[in-house]
Amino acid sequence: MSKIKKHNLYYILTVMFLSNTYFTAQNVDSLKKLIQSSENNKKVDLLNELATSYYYSYPESTIIYARIAQEIAKEINYIKGEARALDCIGNSYDIRGEFHKSLEYFLHALKLREGIDDSIGVSDSYFNIGASYFRSGYYNNALEYCQKSLELSRKINYKKGIASSLDIIGTVYSELNDLDAALKSYIESLAVEKELNNKQGIIISLTNIADILDEKNEFNKALNYYYEALEICTELNDKVGKAIILNNIGLLFLNLKRYAEAKENLTNALKSAIQVGDINLQMQIYDSFYKYYRNINDCSNALQYYIAYSELKDSVFNETKSQQIADMMTKYQTERIENAKNILELKNKKLENDKLYLISGIIVLLLFSVIFYYKIKLKQKNKELYSTEKMLRMQMNPHFISNSMAAVQNFILSEDIENSLDYIGNFTELMRKIIESSEHEYIALADEIENLKVYLELEKSSFAEIFDYKIKIDKSIDTEEIKIPPMLIQPYIENSILHGFADKEDNCRIMLSFKKINEKNLLCTIEDNGIGREKAAERKIKTKKYKSIGQRNVEQRIQLINKIYKTNLKVKIIDLIDKKGKPKGTRVELDIII
Repeated sequence: MSKIKKHNLYYILTVMFLSNTYFTAQNVDSLKKLIQSSENNKKVDLLNELATSYYYSYPESTIIYARIAQEIAKEINYIKGEARALDCIGNSYDIRGEFHKSLEYFLHALKLREGIDDSIGVSDSYFNIGASYFRSGYYNNALEYCQKSLELSRKINYKKGIASSLDIIGTVYSELNDLDAALKSYIESLAVEKELNNKQGIIISLTNIADILDEKNEFNKALNYYYEALEICTELNDKVGKAIILNNIGLLFLNLKRYAEAKENLTNALKSAIQVGDINLQMQIYDSFYKYYRNINDCSNALQYYIAYSELKDSVFNETKSQQIADMMTKYQTERIENAKNILELKNKKLENDKLYLISGIIVLLLFSVIFYYKIKLKQKNKELYSTEKMLRMQMNPHFISNSMAAVQNFILSEDIENSLDYIGNFTELMRKIIESSEHEYIALADEIENLKVYLELEKSSFAEIFDYKIKIDKSIDTEEIKIPPMLIQPYIENSILHGFADKEDNCRIMLSFKKINEKNLLCTIEDNGIGREKAAERKIKTKKYKSIGQRNVEQRIQLINKIYKTNLKVKIIDLIDKKGKPKGTRVELDIII
C-alpha cells in the first residue's frame, strides 16, 4: 500500500511559504494599521507580509496586496521588495495549481535579483522555481533548479536555503523512486535543521525519513522517526503535522496487518484534522479509512468512508467558497482604492492623464468584481436544480442493494466463501463506479457500458443465472468520445429483471443496443422477453410489490436535464406482442442528446 507523500509536500510548502510565521486575525489588523503609518521600503515589506498572510485563506487577496507592494517598490526603486512581491504572486498562483503563471512571476523575480547581486534572493528564486516544477510534475527541471539553490546556498552559507533545497531534492528523488538518494538528502536536511534548531523543519525531515524507511520496509526504524516527529508536534501543538504523521503511522500498521493499532492511529489523525478544519487532510484520512475497512473486508464501512471521501473532495471547490471569494473581492477593492491614493502621492502629482489612467483601471477592476459577484448569484439560482439532479443521480435502487445483500447471505449459508468474496468485491467495485460517475454530469459511453456490465453480472448471480444478456454497439459509435448522463439506463434494465422476469424461471433475455441516429442523437434500446407491463402491473397489485423508485427517479432526472441543459431527451416504452396478440416483452427506447 502506497504512502500519502504528496500531502506531506503540502505541509512542507505551507511551512516554507509562511516562513514559520503564524498569522492570526489580530496580526493582520496590526499589519494594516502599521501599513497606514509607514512609508517607502517599510511599507513595501509590510504589504508583502500582509500578502503572505493570505496565502491559504484568500489567495486573491495575496495577489491584490502584492501588486500594490510591487507598484510602490517600482516607484521607489526598491528591487528586493519588488522581487518579494513577485514571489508572493507566484506562490499564490502555485497554491491554486496555475503553475505556468507562477513560473512567470518566479522567473521575473530571479531576473531582478540577479541584476542587483542578491545571492540569498537568487537562491530563494531557484528554490521557488524548482518547487513549482515539482508540483507540476516536471521532476528533472525541479531537480536542476533545486540543485542550483543548494549549491548557491552552500557557497554563501545560507542554512535555511540548504535545508529547504535538500527537502525538495529528497522529495523529487522519492517520486523518481531513487529511495537511497532521497534518504541521503533528508538525513542531510535533518542535520541542518537541528543546527538551526528549526522545530518545524526538524518535523518535516523526520517525517520524510520515516516515509522512505517505510517504503524500504524498515518498519521499526520508520516508527522511531515518526514517534520522534510526533513528540515535537505535540510540544509545538502542531495539529496539522500530528494528523499527517498519525495517518502515515496508521497506514504503516495497516501494511503490517496490525489492524487495531492502524485504526487507533487513523482515528487520532482524523480528530486532529477535524480540530484544525483542514479539509484536504480530512479527505486523505477518509481515504485511509476506506483502505483500512477494505483490507478487513468490511464492505459497509469501506463504502461509507469512500462516500465521505468523495463528498469532501467535491466540497473543496463548492459554491460557498466561490461566494466567499466574490465577497472578498468586493471588500478588498475598497482597500485597494485607499492604497492607490498613497501610490498617487508618491508619484508627486504627475500629469492628469496618468491619474485618469489609474482611476480608470480601478473602475474597470470594480466593474469586474460586480460582474463576478452577480455571476456567482446567477449560479446559485441554478444550484437547487443541479443539486436535485445530482441527488437523483446518486440514488441506487434500494431493491438492488437488498437483493445483493440477500445473495451474499445465500452464498455464506451455503458455505460458498469464494463466490461470496467475489460477489462482495464486484459489488464494492460497482458502488465505487456509481459514486465516481455521480460526480459528473456526463461520462463516456464506454464507462457507462462497463458499469452496466458489472451490474448485469451481479444481477445474474442474484437471480441464479435465470437470464442472459447481450450488448450490441453500432460500429459507427466511438464509445470513448460520446458522453451521456450517467445512470439513466440502469433503472430500466432493473425494471425488466424485477418485473418482466417475475414469473419466468428460465430462457430470460435482455438485449441492450446503441445506435447513432445522427450527429446529435444516440438511440439506446433495452428490450426484454418478459411477461409485459400489463401482467407485471397486475402482479405488483396482487403481491403488493414495491414501486420502482429507480424508474421514477430517472423520469424526474430526464425532466431536470432537459430543463437545465435545454435538451430534448425522450423516453418511449413499447409493449411487444406476438402473432397471437399475447405479450412477449417490453422495449424501452431512450433518445439521448450527445
